[in-house]
Amino acid sequence: MSSAVIERKIRQVYDLLDNKQFKKALKLVNSHIQKTPHPMLQAVKALVLQRSGEDEESLQILEELAAEKPNDLSLLDIMCLTYKCLGRSDRSAYLYSEMFNTQPRKEVGALLFNAYASAFNFPQQQAVALKLFKLFGDVYYGLIAVTSMCIQAYLDPAQKKLLDIATLFFQKVRTNPEFIMGPPMLKLELFMEELKGGGKSLQLLDEFSAFLDPGERLMRKAKILAESDKFAAIDCYHELLKLNLNEGTALMNWESYIKYINFVVELAGELSVEAADLEIERPAELFSSMRELSKEMIIKTCYANLKYTRKEINGTSSIVRNVKRTSRLAELQMIKVLLEKRILEENNKKQLLFPRLHKYIRKFNDIPSTIEDIKLFLEILPIDWYEELLNLILPLNHEAIENVNQLRSIATYWKLKYRLNLCTQQNLPELIRIYKTSLSIESDPKKGEHRIIDPLVIIISRILQQADTSLVSSIAILEFGLSKSPFNYFFKLELIDLYKKVGAAKSIVNTYNTLDIKSVQHESLGHLAFEEMNDWKFFSNEFSEECVSMLNFHRYSMIDIAESTQQAYRNHTIEQIVDFYSFRNRITNSLYFQLIKLTNLILKIQSSINDPWNTLKSGVGIFDAFLERGNLIDNSDTKVLSEYKILHSIEEKGQLFGRWSNFDYVEIEQMILKFAYKFQNNEGASADEELLKLKSKVESLAQSPILNEGYTFLYLLSEAVSNIKAGFDPLKESISKLMEFVNRFKSEGFLNFSSPEELKKTAFIIATVGFFSILLLKLGNLSLPNSPAKKKKGKSEPPANDLKLIFMEFVNEFVQMISDIKRNISEFLINEEAEKSQNETEIKNNLIDEIEGISVSSTFMKIKVEKAEIVRAIINEAEKVIITITNSFK
Repeated sequence: MSSAVIERKIRQVYDLLDNKQFKKALKLVNSHIQKTPHPMLQAVKALVLQRSGEDEESLQILEELAAEKPNDLSLLDIMCLTYKCLGRSDRSAYLYSEMFNTQPRKEVGALLFNAYASAFNFPQQQAVALKLFKLFGDVYYGLIAVTSMCIQAYLDPAQKKLLDIATLFFQKVRTNPEFIMGPPMLKLELFMEELKGGGKSLQLLDEFSAFLDPGERLMRKAKILAESDKFAAIDCYHELLKLNLNEGTALMNWESYIKYINFVVELAGELSVEAADLEIERPAELFSSMRELSKEMIIKTCYANLKYTRKEINGTSSIVRNVKRTSRLAELQMIKVLLEKRILEENNKKQLLFPRLHKYIRKFNDIPSTIEDIKLFLEILPIDWYEELLNLILPLNHEAIENVNQLRSIATYWKLKYRLNLCTQQNLPELIRIYKTSLSIESDPKKGEHRIIDPLVIIISRILQQADTSLVSSIAILEFGLSKSPFNYFFKLELIDLYKKVGAAKSIVNTYNTLDIKSVQHESLGHLAFEEMNDWKFFSNEFSEECVSMLNFHRYSMIDIAESTQQAYRNHTIEQIVDFYSFRNRITNSLYFQLIKLTNLILKIQSSINDPWNTLKSGVGIFDAFLERGNLIDNSDTKVLSEYKILHSIEEKGQLFGRWSNFDYVEIEQMILKFAYKFQNNEGASADEELLKLKSKVESLAQSPILNEGYTFLYLLSEAVSNIKAGFDPLKESISKLMEFVNRFKSEGFLNFSSPEELKKTAFIIATVGFFSILLLKLGNLSLPNSPAKKKKGKSEPPANDLKLIFMEFVNEFVQMISDIKRNISEFLINEEAEKSQNETEIKNNLIDEIEGISVSSTFMKIKVEKAEIVRAIINEAEKVIITITNSFK
């Protein structure tokens, strides 16, 4: 068939893919393959499967095509695109390498280099770049070879000898007529020189100064000179900070202030100054040389440079205001460093910090981040100074509120008061009055914006948590605040935290879904909802959506990293390449990604629990991808609400992933799935090995009743299933252990269902233990031999050693246990319904109800309804377990 016809068929499939009609695309490509089994169509099918989330099947097709060692570049392009989406750039490299060895064309070599670059295989990309330079004399690949050598030396000091080769080769490339010196080449040579010790760096910076912006050039020079000529390094910082004296050149590089302060203080060494010593007049020239100054004058002059910067620059623009603001913060930073180094004694702290903190807040109280700006300086104040500092800014808390500027001042005042832990329940009436008044002054926020006075809602909520231990009032005010400021990110995060404490799982999931999580936020914020969804196991649709979103993020981030890395090579920006390499490792080795992959497999098996074997087989590749815990990286952001953290408060270390915060439990569930696969696949020795690992892991568990007992039960059940193939006596012994375990659990009584944590334990028994039990029992049932019947007085009776009989005895006992739990929790639900109306009137809070539109009672009822829904979900899940097992053993 002609290539034009094949291209037309492929285009039809691509059109469906572009519209995300994956099922139709798969159906169409299968139809085309049935009529025309062409490799190009097979490759397109692999792409469709990958886009549909069927990675294992997609990879299988690609590997079958790769085994034929294709040399059609169009075919390779489709295959390698899919490999890249699967995060297997190493396989793309293999295919292009095979082709390049037989057809050393420049375009094939370029594709091979890009494949190695995407896989961060630095030695191989260096070799390919050198070969391309040798064959075609392309300067670009000569520079790429140098870049690859430098990165290897940077990442592995043992490879430092490569720098000598890189230096010689770079000189060779520079003699090429096509070589043109520019910013990328200068940065490459500077990077190489810095790795070698910086011998030519200063010369390069002076010779090609026009290629770098002043800030970068001076920071580089200061870093190089720091070891050889400290005063020359200070001169570089001075030249850089002088730029802030003019509105047209101001850079406001906070890092440069920090480094300047630290460098000067370190240079001055041990000495002692008093607060009065810092009150010096403006120098004749700011940022002049310090080479001839004494240690004490170095400190004084540095302080004066920071202080008088804001007095030197004139104007009313935002740039000028930010320079003045940065100058004040730098002055505070220097005082802090001097106190830490004991150059200033503690008795100078109040005299120096109080007036400067007061002035900073007074001048910049309209900026939302004002209190966050000075957090580090507030933290070094003694607690008994807090009230005095707050009294200094009392005028910001306007009694009569007439405009939004006053609202900004008020918000700053109360944020400071809260951070200083000076807010009490007595402040509630005033806070509520301010908030009510603000609603009529401030217009509704636009998309993505917050209300100015929103911080007061969180402060009110936090105070209410002390007064109302049910947390209902706190939730009510936050929900009301969110209705008035629907884009407030902090309200949603705070609500998720409170919903967790009261067990309102549905609200957690719903609120998380409104956060509009994108890109790497799946990694940093996924823990907010994952814990609840994993512990309850009753949000399969939402759980599945989160898994798909996370897997898609990883899939497309691999593509983005690959493309960005290739662009970074074209620009010779080594720092970016190293950053992409580090980011790729953090994403690939992500703990959350590992948990999502395991969860996704469990959800797939769960959805096909009546015939789990095919799903379990399709997920076998995931087992090989499981990482050891020591190689995993937790990218979770646990400080998303740090802006509302009281100073000196002890940070609560919550369980980021609920039950799976204990990684032993993750490993146990992985081991059970591995055992189930190997047992059913008749890998006897390997299955036995997995069972021994599982036994060892279960025996090593620390004390955590219910959870440990649940996983111990699953080990015993795995052992019993394994012993089906060992014969009657081993199986009988295993079943005896299981029966003893079940009877002990029943005799000790059932769980208390009153708290969210206790309900979670019940959910664990029903959903997690129940799911794995169904899986193991089904696979065990498939291995049971049919009972041989023998005649006795005209009847057919099973023999005494019938494997199926003793197995069924246990199955019936297990089903009875689940039925008993179901009955008990059903009775609990009935009692809860009876108490609902009585409890409803006990949580009214007149202060909150003063705000029109807030109903604490309705919030209370909503939470009660959600708890009841969870209980019903547990009951329904128990019923599913009973029905599924019963139907399997009819």
